This record gives sequence, C-alpha cells and structure tokens, in this order.
Amino acid sequence: MTKIINAFEVDKSNQNKHNRHFEPDDNVESTENISEPKVSTHFEFEFDYSKILPTNDLIFKRIFWNKEHPDILICFLNAILRREDPITSVELINTEMDDQFIGKHGIRLDLLGRTNNGELLNIEMQNSNNDNMFKRSLYYWSKVYSSQLDQGQAYERLVPVIAINILDFNLFEDNRCQRKFIITDEKTGKDDFKMLEIHFIELRKRKYMTDNDELLAWTEFLKSPNSPNSDAIEVKTSTKNRKAISNAKGIYSTAIASNEEREKIRLLNKTLTDNVSRVISARNEGLAEGEHNAKIETARKMLSKGAAVDFVSECTGLSIDKILKLQ
Repeated sequence: MTKIINAFEVDKSNQNKHNRHFEPDDNVESTENISEPKVSTHFEFEFDYSKILPTNDLIFKRIFWNKEHPDILICFLNAILRREDPITSVELINTEMDDQFIGKHGIRLDLLGRTNNGELLNIEMQNSNNDNMFKRSLYYWSKVYSSQLDQGQAYERLVPVIAINILDFNLFEDNRCQRKFIITDEKTGKDDFKMLEIHFIELRKRKYMTDNDELLAWTEFLKSPNSPNSDAIEVKTSTKNRKAISNAKGIYSTAIASNEEREKIRLLNKTLTDNVSRVISARNEGLAEGEHNAKIETARKMLSKGAAVDFVSECTGLSIDKILKLQ
C-alpha cells in the first residue's frame, strides 16, 4: 500500500524557537486565534498602489517568469527544493503574460516550466484561501501530469511533476512555513514513484523557519520587500541568492512604478473580485432556495398532521396564499 506523506520531518523541539528578529509591523500572523475575514459580495476596486507586494499575481509573474533574469526563478526553486543536484536552468512553457486577457474571465496566472532534469513545474501564488487548497493543488498537478501524453503515446514519456504553492494565508494548524508531500510505500517509506511532489510555502509563518536561510530571504522579500529586515536576512545567504533577490527587487520597483502595470493590476483585481462576487451571489441564491424549499416541506408535513393554515404560516413564515396552494 502507498500513501502520501509530508516529506519534511519536524523537529518539534525547535518548532517554536524565535531566534530571528522581525519588525513589529511585518504582518506576520500567528496561527492562534486566526479567523478568515467575512466575505462580502461588495468590493472596492481602488486601492493604494504603494502597498502592492510581490505577492500580487501579476507582479509575481513579472518577477519570476522573467527571460532577462532566469537566475531569479532558479535560485528561488533551489531554495525551496534544497537538492544535492541543484537546478541549473528552467525552460519557460507559458512565457506570455496573456495581457490581452487581463480584465476578462478565466485568466490563467500559474507558472509552467521544465527544469534541466526534464521535470515539469507548476508554480502558483495564492493570496486567499478558497477552502479547497488541497484538492485544487492535486487537481492542477494531475492536469499537468496527464497533459504530457497524446492518445497512443507510451507511458515511458511521462516525467515527474512538481507543484509549488506559495500561500499568503495560513493553511495548516502548526507553525511550519514549508512542507513537501510525496508518495511513499506505507511500510518501507520509500519514494519509488518519484513522480509526484507538492510543496506548500505559508508566507505568514516565515518567522518560524530556522533551517533554511535561502528560502527565508525569499519569503521576506515577498512580504516585506523594502524592509531593513529583508536586507539583514539576505546577508546570511549565498552571493548567487543575494544577486537574484537584488534583481527581483529591481523588477518589482520598476513594475509598481509603471502606470501601464498599475492599470493591468487594477483590471485584474476587478476581474478576480467580480468572479468571487459571482460565486458568493450564486452560493447565497442557492442557500436561499434551499431554505425556502425546507419551509415548503415543513408546511406540507404540518398540513398533513392537520395543523391550521394560519399556524403553519406563523411557524414557517410562508404566506397564507402560498400554504393554501400546498393543500
């Protein structure tokens, strides 16, 4: 029997050590007493552009899917994967930003690529929890994996797929910032499949990461790109990593200063919030319909027991005319 496991072992004795200094206003949130904000169907589309972070969907793709600075993505991936044989190159598969689709329904913002080892990558920046993150991630992984073959092609052509989810919200209950899931044999613990790898990076838990300075520097850049703390953490990393983050900061600064880029961000933000609004409205309509149907069923049962029409109306809230039609 096989099972999916979390491939990073937890050192519980070090899990809650706070041996790194973070600014008081660095927006790190504890996993305790956290509740998701109440969702409204009304959204404001104007916002302070100076507060846009590299976690913004468009900015994230501008930074990491950059042909002129491939070192940014490569260093970021190596910080996450921590392999003895690091990635040296990545072929960008969906290299276009699809600007013509910004502001329209269905825009795709995840990043697809192929490493020098032939593995496929699917990287996604998620800024809100839709309560289906596990299923979503596995679904996207499966879509990338299954899309490798056309009808009649041999299974030998299949290569491993690595899914990386960067989350700007808390998903798991503990304080770990990074975790990796693979398929292993239940008894031996061996990863004989070596085809599935799914990573989750929870940015708001970065201050608890004590064993990966390279990734810590990237997470701090994503959440606080201009803070002194970001510079202090970068100093502890490799020269190659510091250069890549410096390039990333340059792209970020240029992007948020561009009026054209700001307009695209505004349109994308409106599109995404419109989509959320439609989903919530549909859900509310479904709930209202379900509640109404339940009242109808209750009224029918009460009438079958001989209850008076006015009493049924009082109990269910249905009009007398509506109840009379049920008789």
